Amino acid sequence: MNPILRDLDKLYFCSFEKGEIRAGDVVVIDTGLEKKVIHRVVSVNERGIITRGDNNYADDSWTLRSEQIAGKVMYALRGKRKWIVRGGWGGQIQSAPTIFKRKLLWRVHGILRPIYQGLVTSEKLGFISLPVKAIALQRPEGVELLLMLSGHIVGKKKTGEPWRIKPPMRLFLKESDLSEIVDRMNSLQSPRMK
Repeated sequence: MNPILRDLDKLYFCSFEKGEIRAGDVVVIDTGLEKKVIHRVVSVNERGIITRGDNNYADDSWTLRSEQIAGKVMYALRGKRKWIVRGGWGGQIQSAPTIFKRKLLWRVHGILRPIYQGLVTSEKLGFISLPVKAIALQRPEGVELLLMLSGHIVGKKKTGEPWRIKPPMRLFLKESDLSEIVDRMNSLQSPRMK
């Protein structure tokens, strides 16, 4: 849901009255697990409720019933700033720039992806080393590593999964640097991470 919502935002939501769920609303989906999903309603019809994250290319694979939705996100607290999250038509307008940007990037990626992949695999730019830092977060499903550069998240790695590095950062990071970060984080045995 970035940039409308970001990691570490505190979300405030209210429950829905019957029949109030509209396309454009940002909803808290009760997955039945400890983790909840925050996505925007794309459509409401007789079959159910279709949702999608603002940065996702396709609709979610599930169709929801109204009882699976815990509530509608009203606003987010980011630091000391209160960020209003619009619903309905206002939500569709608020998310329009993000959706346009995502569609444009997908088209550009389709053209540039072969060139980018060729550069990444050739490691020709691997001689440049960026001053990245890593932060370990304890999640219910395991440790998640965040790769930070100048206060921005440029990559993520969950336990047992490969690194997900934002383009074009993969061009400037050596695989050995990333392995060292993982090894260093694994060697730190803080009481909270056991």
